[in-house]
Amino acid sequence: MPSQIAHALVAEAALARTDPDEARRIAAGALGPCFRLGCQGPDIFYHSQRTRPLALHYGVLAHRRGFGRLVEGMLETWIREDGDPASSWAAFLLGFATHGALDRAAHPYIVHGSGWTEPGKPETERFRGCHAFLERILDILLWEGRTGTPVSGFDVRVRLLPAGEFPPEFPARLTSAFRRAYPSETAGDPRLTARFANALADTRRFLLLTNPAETSRRAEGSGHDPESLRHLRGPHGRRIVSVLYPETFDRGVDWASERGRTWVHPCRGEPVRRDSFFDLCAAAETEAAGLLRLVLEGIRNRSVPQGLADAAGNGTLNVGDAEGRPARPRFQDPFPLAEAMSEELRSRLSLEASH
Repeated sequence: MPSQIAHALVAEAALARTDPDEARRIAAGALGPCFRLGCQGPDIFYHSQRTRPLALHYGVLAHRRGFGRLVEGMLETWIREDGDPASSWAAFLLGFATHGALDRAAHPYIVHGSGWTEPGKPETERFRGCHAFLERILDILLWEGRTGTPVSGFDVRVRLLPAGEFPPEFPARLTSAFRRAYPSETAGDPRLTARFANALADTRRFLLLTNPAETSRRAEGSGHDPESLRHLRGPHGRRIVSVLYPETFDRGVDWASERGRTWVHPCRGEPVRRDSFFDLCAAAETEAAGLLRLVLEGIRNRSVPQGLADAAGNGTLNVGDAEGRPARPRFQDPFPLAEAMSEELRSRLSLEASH
């Protein structure tokens, strides 16, 4: 869920392959943050855990089923309520459409390598936060591999957050799109627009609190003391660390399976796979590029291309069976993530104490 950097990098690469001119136009102007925020897809509703009424349920819903219908609904909303190919909503839509490709490609790898908690099984509590923390590590490795710079160079204020507030029309347009995609699930919810406005506000807060440009050792060494770090000594220290970008994780571990570590689909088991995380990102870029061609066609023609929803995929974005239905994971081979989180927390607390 919190893999902001990988989603942005995969989407940017996919758009560059599909329409280099459009990619340059978006990257060079004020639309870049709207596009990259859109890349986060329905993850933005997972961040809706603070301001009521919440939209968390809709993040779960969009990850379970109907993502393709939601993309289609967002395009229909653009046709009916916008129509400007250079609008913030058009850029957000293009980014949003790419989200499912990376989720489907990478989540089996991440779930197999991070484990999961199960109610009634206290021994699985050690896996709490591991999924998010592994995604943070993979974000770092992908960012470093593509840019050659430390993750502190990824500043969410520049890359993911539009200047000032989010475009004021976004909550109402998200409402229109969700009502088109999920008519029965949204029919009895008169507070949908308020939920989405709150989700965007909570997303802004979450992104700022976990901004690697602020939480890195460099920022701390300069005396910066963000809110997330002030709470590390409290009961939620481990939870906070799980969504920060670490700088002390063991580089000797084959986190991205680029040195031969094998894995299997957590729901299906065999066959054994040898794809690295970077291979999965490349495959997602290819899929996302094909989908972006359809969305751009729809924007040019001001119509919904036939097969758009199916191309975006309506199955689960988490892990599931061969038909895309959500399924319970069974197979795991966890990385030493619990130990890595404990070390990261210890390191940050030691640094905080030294200041």
